[in-house]
Amino acid sequence: AASEGPVDLEALYSSVALDVIGRAVFNFDFRSVEDQSPVIDAVYGLMQEAEHRSFFPLPYWKVPVLGHRALGLGPVVERQGRVAA
Repeated sequence: AASEGPVDLEALYSSVALDVIGRAVFNFDFRSVEDQSPVIDAVYGLMQEAEHRSFFPLPYWKVPVLGHRALGLGPVVERQGRVAA
């Protein structure tokens, strides 16, 4: 098979897990492995941010001075801007 470039296995495994949980718990097929959805991407990003925040010792996202760059130029961490948008 021809290679199309790198594969994001973490995202693929998350999609598989979502499909399994959806069928087992909700009796609903999300089809997140076959079809890429912006909703699935948003939930995945939210889960990554929640994981990061649960292990980070300083809640910089709650402190206005630490959570954003000076003069309102955007978040300190790029990932924070994607979650807030």
